[in-house]
Amino acid sequence: MPPKSIKQTLRGVLSNLGKDDFKLFGDGLLDREGEPQVKKCQVEDKDRIDIVNVLVSTFTDVGAVKVAIEVLQDIECNASAATLEKFLQTIETVEEPAPRGPTQAQSAGASGVEKHFVDRHRSELIQRVSLIEPILDRLLDRNVIDQEAYNVIKCKPTTQDKMRALYDGPLHTCGNRGKDIFYEILDGSQKFLMDDLKGK
Repeated sequence: MPPKSIKQTLRGVLSNLGKDDFKLFGDGLLDREGEPQVKKCQVEDKDRIDIVNVLVSTFTDVGAVKVAIEVLQDIECNASAATLEKFLQTIETVEEPAPRGPTQAQSAGASGVEKHFVDRHRSELIQRVSLIEPILDRLLDRNVIDQEAYNVIKCKPTTQDKMRALYDGPLHTCGNRGKDIFYEILDGSQKFLMDDLKGK
């Protein structure tokens, strides 16, 4: 998918935001946890074209779409987020090989080309996982997260915020082995959700 198409889609979505929501979007980019960070000078007094350019240059093409979805969900612009989620699915369908079933290749993305299962379903897992505390306990027991990260994530106010912090922090740095463990824990504790995602 050419970068221009991604930029056009992002510009279209941001253009549909009202003045107040667009300001909230910019504030949400600044408040977002995880690396890389967007600086205030990149957002303040910028128009929609500028913000799209910041998104793409900071997070890469597909990453820009994912971050935009995350921020839109945070500011409760759910219709706009849903539009980008549908667009993201079309990008990933073109760019990624078809899933090979609920095998180690599906969970681990061992080829280095196929995106890991937990990354492919990031948005849905953030929105639909419940009772994250036992999941965090098991991730801590298996050394996927350390005590400091555990404490930071547990302080987040909502399950969705905790999941985002988990993705943006430990899961971003732990590699496929840590994601495999996360997958195994989810498969045991969120069976119906995981069965649904495996069927997609």
